Amino acid sequence: MTNLQFSRERFRREVLAYHWLPVASALALVGIFLTVFFLSGSYLISSLVAVIPSVGLIWRWGEAGRRIDAWGCPNCKQPYPKKMFWTYPRAVCPNCGKSVNELNVIGPETHMSGFGVNQAHTRWIINMAITIPCTKLMRIPESQQENRVTRLSIFPLLFGLLGLAVGQQPAPKQDSSLCRVDSLPVSVQHRLRQDYASWKVQDVSDLSLRAHGRWESEKPLSCPGIAVGHFETGQTSYALLLVPVAKADAGYRFVAFSGSPGQSDYEPTVLEKMDQAGAANYFIRATPIGKFFDRASKNRFNAHASDVILLFDSAEKEYGVDAYYWSQSRYRHDPVDY
Repeated sequence: MTNLQFSRERFRREVLAYHWLPVASALALVGIFLTVFFLSGSYLISSLVAVIPSVGLIWRWGEAGRRIDAWGCPNCKQPYPKKMFWTYPRAVCPNCGKSVNELNVIGPETHMSGFGVNQAHTRWIINMAITIPCTKLMRIPESQQENRVTRLSIFPLLFGLLGLAVGQQPAPKQDSSLCRVDSLPVSVQHRLRQDYASWKVQDVSDLSLRAHGRWESEKPLSCPGIAVGHFETGQTSYALLLVPVAKADAGYRFVAFSGSPGQSDYEPTVLEKMDQAGAANYFIRATPIGKFFDRASKNRFNAHASDVILLFDSAEKEYGVDAYYWSQSRYRHDPVDY
């Protein structure tokens, strides 16, 4: 395919292909990857689908460069010098000194000089903007290689490595040991089986991408559906974010289980509930009350427990954190900066 017979029309087409195909390949790579990822949610499939047409375009770009190398200057038919230039092919041939803009590259009676000064300048600016970033890699002297395969080999390799790297990105950390229900008190487990048989604790695998990123930024990592602390009295309490077993994103129940001193039973209190899609954006966490209440605030709000429960909402347009605290024998909540 490289040894195609020379004609001025073919030369014009190959120069245009040489200048524009890298841009088209990059746009195709990004556009196809984002589209397929939006539809499939898979990095691997998106990378494979995007890389194939991009590699094809880069292969065609390499063929255009080889043809230009083989043809040389359309005027004197001499090969271009081995020295690397910022633009390729040169607007003025170093051998014969004739400008490419003066060539009859369209037909026997039509010359490129008819394009006019403004369009010629526009074409020059576009070519410079496209070729400057990559020409150093594109124009390799023969003294540094036995054959000119660099155009054909470097960029497909880069695209292949890019696709492999994206496809090999680690899946979100899903440590199921963080959300073991059997670590809860027996009475809490009994309540869950009795009152919430069709519900489960919000797990790492149930979180949306935004919620997972926000959850992972909190150290140390804890189950996104379980918070343990002294939320009411000195006795340990348990807060659970429950989601439907059948469809985890369909809603949630935010429940606190508290026990009375000297008793082993834990009574549930529903703090919040939602019966619409979007539960994947929520997770909970326990934190010391001192992060939000100083001594004066504790007295003013009558909030004297050691810990509070944070409910994170990581939806794109509803991002926020609410602190749930024990005050005057019931739970209250307020938005906080966190």
